[in-house]
Amino acid sequence: MKTTLMVLAVIATPAVAEAASSTPQAFDWTGFYAGVHAGALNQAGSLALAPSGDTPPDAALNPKLGGASFNGGLLVGYNRQIASNLVAGVEGDVGFADAKSTVVNAKADVPMSVWYADNNLSEKINGHVRGRLGWASGPLLVYGAAGVAMSDSKINVVGYCPPDIYTTSGAHTLVGYSLGAGAEYALSKNVILRSEYIYDNYGHLAMDVGSGPPNYWQDRELKLETHTFRAAVSYKF
Repeated sequence: MKTTLMVLAVIATPAVAEAASSTPQAFDWTGFYAGVHAGALNQAGSLALAPSGDTPPDAALNPKLGGASFNGGLLVGYNRQIASNLVAGVEGDVGFADAKSTVVNAKADVPMSVWYADNNLSEKINGHVRGRLGWASGPLLVYGAAGVAMSDSKINVVGYCPPDIYTTSGAHTLVGYSLGAGAEYALSKNVILRSEYIYDNYGHLAMDVGSGPPNYWQDRELKLETHTFRAAVSYKF
């Protein structure tokens, strides 16, 4: 009997060791962290012209936005492991991009050889303040996030009325809401990798692009959304 028990123990030892090695190692997600992020920012939405002003007014020929750009920057945050698997936190980030979309407008029944304008929408700086809530399994954290999104926006308008060219512009700081989801993996007690998706919606905005030649510029009606896919690496203190 003793010999049998010894044989069973010898056989069971590798299986127990394998099961222990396959169990996720404990990781404490509580603490401050800072890091860098990089990815792609894609514009969506539309740019139309307010139906007032010139007679006849201009209308956008291709109102959909579709600019894309590299987006990279910095992030800082704090996590609190409030239960064995539940992690809550808050995070802020800033990103730098060069996303551009161009919309052409013209007048009905007026040939484009007589008049048309290019509307160049650009975003260069964006940021978020978000709350995060996630489920941790050892060094792996899967989370959702929601909060406030901010972005600069500028429209440069170039009007062509051969042989004359007219220019004007308008700039606004946009504020909207942000939703996202992602996953993080702790390579060590300090180094954490991340992959995530962020959706930002800035709603509708009437953008004043100024007055002056050719007598009056219609307001631009901006509806802007952005989709960001990015990776990040952070250091947990």
